[in-house]
Order: sequence, then C-alpha cells, then structure tokens
Amino acid sequence: MSVEADMGEKKGKDGKTHWDIKRFTHSFELQDKSELEFENLFTGSEVL
Repeated sequence: MSVEADMGEKKGKDGKTHWDIKRFTHSFELQDKSELEFENLFTGSEVL
C-alpha cells in the first residue's frame, strides 16, 4: 500500500494535538487476503 498525504497538526477541542489531513491519495496491489481497519477518519464524528 502506498499513501501520500498533505497534512499538518492542529489542537482539538480536547486540547490534544491531532493530525489534520488536507488531502490524500492511495494505491495498493492486493497479493493475498487482507484486512484493513480505519478509525476516526472524520474528525471524531460519531455519526460517520
């Protein structure tokens, strides 16, 4: 898997520093079975 991202850091409402991803591109070549797990992709929105 290859990922390129334009990102920085910003302070969240909780006072902690978080990554702020402006844009990203990705590509991958599946060679066998795989499992991906992504968390908190939408700025902490519990709905999404």
